[in-house]
Amino acid sequence: MVALLGGVTVTETGAGPLLTVEVRDLYPIGDPAHPQRWTCLKVCV
Repeated sequence: MVALLGGVTVTETGAGPLLTVEVRDLYPIGDPAHPQRWTCLKVCV
């Protein structure tokens, strides 16, 4: 997977049909300067 925005990290681990995907945003959830952040994940196989 590739992050579409700078500062976002995407990590894939595993093999075969099962993969674990971790996505980290640049800003913490409680950051008052960015109160309306959301995540959209699109997976195509």
